[in-house]
Order: sequence, then structure tokens, then C-alpha cells
Amino acid sequence: MERLVDTDISLAAITGGSGSLPRHARTVIIGAGLVGSSAAYHLAELGERDIVVLERNTVASGTSWHAAGLTSSIRSTPALTELAAYGTRFYGALGAKSGVDVSFNQCGSLLLARTEGRLDEFRYTAALARQAGIPAELLAPADVPKLWPLAVPDGLVGALYQPQDGHLNPGLAALGLAKLAHERGVAVYEGVGVLEILRENDTVCGVRTNQGEISCERVLLATGLWTRDLAAGCGATVPLYPAEHVHVRTAPVDGATPDLPVLRDLDGYFYIRHELGRLLVGAFEPNGKP
Repeated sequence: MERLVDTDISLAAITGGSGSLPRHARTVIIGAGLVGSSAAYHLAELGERDIVVLERNTVASGTSWHAAGLTSSIRSTPALTELAAYGTRFYGALGAKSGVDVSFNQCGSLLLARTEGRLDEFRYTAALARQAGIPAELLAPADVPKLWPLAVPDGLVGALYQPQDGHLNPGLAALGLAKLAHERGVAVYEGVGVLEILRENDTVCGVRTNQGEISCERVLLATGLWTRDLAAGCGATVPLYPAEHVHVRTAPVDGATPDLPVLRDLDGYFYIRHELGRLLVGAFEPNGKP
């Protein structure tokens, strides 16, 4: 799979770097992917100071860059829906706010139902949307090709259209968030690998890196599938592991245009979205291989 973010892009190229490592920080965030960069930015927005982000390679060089990049404004509960809707609004403004083009495309999403049970789930989702004031529309199978001309509605019992959904480049989104965090006083260091989380009387007191130690009051692990091993080193169990996952990009396809909604077939275990005149197809395997 071709990488979706330029591997030569780094925060240092934009900000000029953060200099030498400090000896102390109140908060150390390990990992400058989407989660770590977002946490750093939002902590700074809340008024936290003395935050250090440590990234062993460059921003978004781990697992963030090959995420699907799908954004959804409706989730399974009112609280999660409120959080997801915030995320959609935030990503819509991230490019202008950070100066990094994150390729946000608010093209909507179209969820397909092959069973009555799935359609009942969509009715519940639509009710959550109404409660939250978020637009969503239940569709008959015959309406699906009107929004997705490449689709054939055979075997469907209905669909749900969510016009505020979309997709973006997750690697560039991480870079934009890291840049915003840096502008708010967060020190982001690339090329710094964390070797060990230091403890004193079962309390975190610092980290040991390949460039020296930093004492701190708290550590946030945001290293994706590497989090488990780092946490295990200080006696914490984190149930994360890598799994085989497949996604492919087609050759150019007539009708593959940016206005196509993200197509999700939950009963078929795949999604499709537009990318550069092609279709990006991802599978979420029900029996994935660890």
C-alpha cells in the first residue's frame, strides 16, 4: 500500500525543532501520532504547561499514517456522539487553524444494511442523531445508487445517510495537531526513543530515553501497538496487539469522484472511499489474524 503521508515531512521541518531535552517536565507524552499530538494540543488548550512529547522517529511515522482517516459524527451513545461530533467539527477547521492541509473532505457517509437487525441499529442511530441535532436520513435500497452511482442495491434492506461525515489524511492531521501543540508551548522532540518508564515506590517519576533521562509527574502512553511492551516494563497490562489488516487502492475508476460518500457495508466487513480518482477499499476482518 502506498503511504498516504510524505515520510520526509516532520515537525522539525516546520518549526525548526525543539532543541536539547529538558531535565524535567510535568507531563511526558510518548508518541507523536494522532493520539499523542491531539492530547498534547488539548492539554495545552486547557491551560496545562510544561508538556514534552517524545517521538522515536518523526510525527505520524508509526501507525497513524495508514489509518482509514474516516470521520463520523454519530456513535452508539449520546456521550460518544457528542465527542465524535466535536471531532468532525475540529477536523473541518484543522487545516485553516494549523496551516497544514489535512485533505478533509466532508462528503458524507452511507451505511448499508443487509439484514433487518442492521436496519434496526440504523433506526437507533438516526434517533441518536435527532437527539443531538445532527442530520441523518434512513434510505430505501433504491435510493442508494442516487448517492453512490457505482453501487448496486441488490440484497439490501435499507441504508443510513450521514451528510456531515467524511475523511481526511490522518498522518497530516497528526502533523497539524503537533504543530498547534508546539505553537502553544508544547516541546515536541523527534528522534528520541523512550527505553524505560522510571518508577519510585510504584509511582511514575520519569522516563529514560536514548538521549538521557527526564523526570516527570505523569506519563501518557500514545505509542499504538508498542504501548503494551512499554507499559509491561513498569508492571501495567494494556490489552493491545497488532493484527493483520488489508486495504487496497484500485486503478483509476470512472465515477470515483470526491463527492462520493464514504460507503460502509458493516455486514460485508468493508468500507470504500474516494482517493485521487480511485477507490480505497478497506476490510475489517471478523476473524483477523493477530
